[in-house]
Amino acid sequence: LHVAPGVAEGAELVRAQPVESSQDGGMEELWEREVNALIEEQRRLESPVMNVEISRELTATDLVSMKNNPEQFARRLRRPVPFKPNTYAKRGTQFHQWLEDRFGATALLDEDQLPGMGEEQSDHTVAELKDAFLASPWAERTPNFVEHPFEVVIGRHVVRGRMDAVFQEADGTWLVVDWKTGQIPTGPERSAAIIQLAVYRIAWASLQKIDPATVRGAFHYVAHNHTFEPETLPGAEELALLLDGS
Repeated sequence: LHVAPGVAEGAELVRAQPVESSQDGGMEELWEREVNALIEEQRRLESPVMNVEISRELTATDLVSMKNNPEQFARRLRRPVPFKPNTYAKRGTQFHQWLEDRFGATALLDEDQLPGMGEEQSDHTVAELKDAFLASPWAERTPNFVEHPFEVVIGRHVVRGRMDAVFQEADGTWLVVDWKTGQIPTGPERSAAIIQLAVYRIAWASLQKIDPATVRGAFHYVAHNHTFEPETLPGAEELALLLDGS
C-alpha cells in the first residue's frame, strides 16, 4: 500500500530518536501515536475497498452520487464536509424560485436538495435561463404539481426528495420533469442521472397508488432547450439492488 511521501519516513525518524529522559520518552510516544494515526488515515483514504454504513434515510441525489462515483460517495459518508452552496447552486435556486413563482407555488428546500448541486457547471446567467425557458414548449404548459415532496421505501432504505414538476397527460398518464440549469451530461454521468428519474417514477406511482408503467420521467436542460426522456427507467428492484448491494 502506498503511503503519502514523507509520512512513513517521519514515523521512522520518530522511532529512531533516543530516549533521554522519561519526559522525552513520553513526548516520543505522543509523536509516534500521532504519526501512526496519520499513516492509518492515509491507508484508509487510499484503500481500494471502503466499507461504510449507508444511512437508512437518503435523497434521490444520494442515489445518483452513489451510482456515478461510489468511492467518492463513500468518502463523503466517512468524512462529511460542511455544505457550502456554490455560485451554480445559488443560480439554480434563483431560477427554480422564479419558476415556482411563475407557477404560483412555493416550497422550502433542504440544503441537499438545492437545484444546481451536483450538476456540471454552466456559465449561463439567471436572466438567460429565464429567456431560454420562456422560449421552450414548457412555457406553455402548467404542471399539476410543483416541488412536490415525497418519501418512498426502496429496499431497506427510505428515500426522500421533491419533484420539480408533475404533469398529467391527456391519456391519464403522468410525466415527472426535473429542470436542469447545468450542462447536458453524457456517458456514465447520464446513466447515473437517470437514477433520479427512476426514483421519481417509483415515488409518484406509490403516492398515486398506480402502476409505475403509467409514469414517465424527463430532464429539461433549460439553457439548451433540450428535453431528455429515457426510453426505459430502472425499476424498484434495480434501485434496491443499488442500495442494498452497495
